[in-house]
Amino acid sequence: MSSLPDCRRDAGGNVFTTTGCPVNASSACVLSPECHVLKQFETNPSFTDIAATAITFLESLPRNSINILFRRNGIKSVGDLSVDSLGTPSPATSLSLVEQDLTSFDNVRLPSSLQSLSLAGSPITSIRNTSFPTTLTSLDLSNLVLDTFDVDSSSYAVLSTLASFGQNYTSRVGHCARGVLQSIQQSAISLCVVPSFLGPDSSSSPSTTAAASLTITTRSDESSSPPARSTTITVLLICVLVVCLVVIAFLACMLRRRGLFPRESSFLQTPPKTTKRSSIAAAHDVRFDPAVASARLARSDLRCVRILTADGRAIVQFGYWKKDPVSIRQLQPKSAMASLDLFMDEVRTCLQVSHPHIVSCVGVAWSSATDMMIVSEHPDGGTLKAHMAQCGHTLEFKDTKWVLAHQIADALAYLHRHGICYRMLHADAVFLDADGHMKLANFGLHRRATGQGDAVALLWTHMTSIAPELLNGGDHSFESDVYALGILLCELDRGCSMQADFDMKGDDTLRGDVEKIVLGKFRPDLSAQCPEDIVNLIHACLQVNPAKRPKADAALQVLHEYRGVEV
Repeated sequence: MSSLPDCRRDAGGNVFTTTGCPVNASSACVLSPECHVLKQFETNPSFTDIAATAITFLESLPRNSINILFRRNGIKSVGDLSVDSLGTPSPATSLSLVEQDLTSFDNVRLPSSLQSLSLAGSPITSIRNTSFPTTLTSLDLSNLVLDTFDVDSSSYAVLSTLASFGQNYTSRVGHCARGVLQSIQQSAISLCVVPSFLGPDSSSSPSTTAAASLTITTRSDESSSPPARSTTITVLLICVLVVCLVVIAFLACMLRRRGLFPRESSFLQTPPKTTKRSSIAAAHDVRFDPAVASARLARSDLRCVRILTADGRAIVQFGYWKKDPVSIRQLQPKSAMASLDLFMDEVRTCLQVSHPHIVSCVGVAWSSATDMMIVSEHPDGGTLKAHMAQCGHTLEFKDTKWVLAHQIADALAYLHRHGICYRMLHADAVFLDADGHMKLANFGLHRRATGQGDAVALLWTHMTSIAPELLNGGDHSFESDVYALGILLCELDRGCSMQADFDMKGDDTLRGDVEKIVLGKFRPDLSAQCPEDIVNLIHACLQVNPAKRPKADAALQVLHEYRGVEV
C-alpha cells in the first residue's frame, strides 16, 4: 500500500480524487485519512461504475469519463465537480450519486455539459445555491424528502422543463425566506426561486463567503469612483420622481372629493372583475349540494401529519379525523382552472361510490370553494406493491393472490357499471386493510373526460400500466383500465412489480420501452403455475386494439371461481 505526501486530511474519511494519484493510475484513486492509496481506477471514457468502495469525500470527477455512477459508497460531501484535476471543464454528461450519505446538496458546481443527474436514495433534505446546467434533461430525486429547495431563475427555467423528478419524491417547501415560492410539474413540486445576486447564506462554503467579503470590501474602497457617483445620482432622481407622483395623486384625490373632477356615470362603470378560478368555483360549487352538505366535517376535527403523495391536481396527506387515521386530499395551490372543475366533480363522485373493495369517503371539509378537502379512510395494510415486495415469494401469498385479483376486478367492474373510468390502476393505487382485503384508492374518481394530461403524469412512475392508445395521445377509457388490470394480474402472478422490467435511466432505453408498448410488442413473462384461463385473460387484456379487450365484467366472470373465502 503506497503513501503520498500531499493528500487531504480534513475530509473525515476516504477521499476520491484525481490529483496526487500514483503515476501508474489512469485517472483516479481513493486515499485514506492516513494518505495511503487504497484503490486505483482505470476509468472508461464511455462509462465508469464505482460501486461499494468506501468514500467520504468526492473531490472531483474522472477527467476522461462521460457517464459516471457512484453507488453505496457512503459519500457525505462533494467538491467542485465542474472541472477535472487540470482545471479543464468536465466532459461528464451523466452523473449518478445513488444511495449515498449526503444530507444536503448545497453549493455544488456541476459539469456544464451534464444531461442526467441522479441523487436517488440519499437522505438529502436540502438543495441550495446549486446551479443546474441548461443541458440538463433528467433529474432523479427518487425517495428524497426536501425541506429546502432554493434555485436561481436560470435553474428554475431548466427544472420547469423536466418531465419528472423520479418516484416517491416529496417536497415540503412551504415558504421562502429569500425568494419567491414557485411550483413546477403542474404544481406538484414547490421550490424557492432566489435572485442570483443574493449573497451566500450561513451554509455557504468558506471560499464562497470569503469571495463575497472581498467583493464588498473592494466596492467600499472604490466608493468615490465615477460609477458609484453615477449610481447615487440615479437613485436621487428616482426618489424625486416618486415624490412628484405621490403629490400629483394626492392633489387629484382632493380635487375629486371637491367635485372638480367629474365622476364616471354609473352606467359607464366597469363591474368588478372576477377571476376565472372563482367563476368556475361558482359555476360548479358543490357545497350547496344536499349530499355534500350533509357530509361536511368540521375543519377543527382534522389534523394533517405528513404528505403521502402529490399529482398535478391535488396533494394527499396522512392525518387524523378526531382520533381516526384518514387520508386527506386537497387541491394544489395555484392549480389550473380546469383542475378546480374536476375536483368539484371528484367530491361528488367520492361521496356516491360505495363498495367493499373501494376506499370509502368519510366526508368533506372546507372553508371556501377553493380549499375543499376529501377525507377518506386510511387502510393500514399498505399498498399492494409494498405487500408483494415483502410477501410475494411466500406460500400464503400464492394461495390468496387470485382472491385478491377477484376483489380488484370486482371493484373495477362496479366503477365501470356506474360510468366511472378509474384512470390510475396500478399496484401503488391498491391498498390492503387490516383484514387483508383489497381496496382501490378513491383518489381522482370523476366522470369527466380529462384529455392527455393524466396519462403523461403516469408515464414515468407507472409506465407498465399505460395502455398503448394513451401513449399515442388518446384519452383514458374503460378499455385502458382493462389493460392496466391485465398488468396487475401479471404482477400478482409473479408476486412482484413489473416496473423493474423497464430501465428508466436512459432516454434511448425509455424510447425503446415506449415503442414496445405502442406497437404491442411488450409481453410480460408469466409463471408456469399461472392457470390457463387467467393466462388467456391476461393476453386478452393486453391487446393493442382496445376494442378487442374484454369488459371488466367479463374479466370478473373469469376470476369468479377464484373468489374463494375472502382472506
